[in-house]
Amino acid sequence: TPIVYTLSGHGEKNFTTSVTSSFERDNYEVRSLNLLSQATVPEDCAVLIINGPEKDLSDDEKTQIDSYMKNGGKIYIFLDAGVDDLTNLYALMEEYDVGVSKGVVVETDSNMYTQYPIWLLPNIESSEATAAQYNSNVYVLAPSAKGLTDLSTEEETADEGETSENTCIVTPLLTTSENAYSKVDTTSSTIEKEKEDIDGPFHIAVSVSDENGGKMIVVGCTNMLEDTIDAAVSGANTDFVMNGINYLTQQE
Repeated sequence: TPIVYTLSGHGEKNFTTSVTSSFERDNYEVRSLNLLSQATVPEDCAVLIINGPEKDLSDDEKTQIDSYMKNGGKIYIFLDAGVDDLTNLYALMEEYDVGVSKGVVVETDSNMYTQYPIWLLPNIESSEATAAQYNSNVYVLAPSAKGLTDLSTEEETADEGETSENTCIVTPLLTTSENAYSKVDTTSSTIEKEKEDIDGPFHIAVSVSDENGGKMIVVGCTNMLEDTIDAAVSGANTDFVMNGINYLTQQE
């Protein structure tokens, strides 16, 4: 039975009973992992989940996770739009060409949100991790999400003509419309775009693979697995996450 470890010690969110049951139905065992008390990521770790931490990784923890990834590790990260000061975690993702925009994504296309412009119904892109839901008339609901960017694309634009040494492949899984933007001041009294807000489009979820066999999925929304949110799309959010976990572990 593959073992999924959920990182603890940084104010991470707990999975609901229904989510844990979904893992068990797909033949995964779920355990907690505190890297402050354990020297390394266990060898039997099929996937390490980092679920909406409120506090940053320590330098030692980042080093341990770096080592795990370089040995072909698999990580699934959920981000909380209300938390921005995660220097080491963001640095870890940047090593795999995933950038994080400050604030919360606001959608301007009324067909791509429900109830509120921050309750996103992003496009499901074609990929190995989303094959079961792509072109299936299914919606994934991502309320209060952070915008993600592909840094490898930005690097190519900045250094046009130079050969990139980066060996990571970033694949979008969920995306916004072209005119989405990130509201930097999440306490602002207006949802309208302000001067300091960041232009989109954004990825809401991406997968990354490297030449060492390491794989990572990052989702800019940590509350998509709450029971009421998942029920609003008939369990499609749980299906999206489990499809990603199965992709990381290459389980049918």
